[in-house]
Amino acid sequence: MLFQRGHVNSPEVRLKISLANRGKIRSEEQRANYRRAFSKRFKGADNGRWKGGRKKSPLGYILIWNPSHPYVMKGGYVLEHRLIMEKQLGRYLNPNEEVHHINGIRDDNRGENLRLFPSRAAHVSFERKMRAGIWPGPLIQEWPAPGAKGTNG
Repeated sequence: MLFQRGHVNSPEVRLKISLANRGKIRSEEQRANYRRAFSKRFKGADNGRWKGGRKKSPLGYILIWNPSHPYVMKGGYVLEHRLIMEKQLGRYLNPNEEVHHINGIRDDNRGENLRLFPSRAAHVSFERKMRAGIWPGPLIQEWPAPGAKGTNG
């Protein structure tokens, strides 16, 4: 009953287990078996705190569990607004491309609220001009895909 899922051992029992295992030398094969057994045991849907693979970051962005994505962040998550923009464009976004929330609400990931910028510099320039009230063009501007005819990308 010491290793039953969801069971919490008392501090006295944990101390006994720790003292019993202290100083034991395990073979490389045993250590590999432990790593293999415990590394995937409580990840994803097997974790008791799993909430469906969707969570909110401290900055207010929505993160989606997608460990197979080519531009996955640490922990296996991808920003939802990037996934939505990729779906709209039909391709993966390059790491330097930035997605802007038009209304400024970071968890409002509706397609009509997202705008793609080719670089961080273009995004920052847009933000500064919008805040100063001097943005000369329309709010929505289509940027050509990287590598398209007539671009340097």
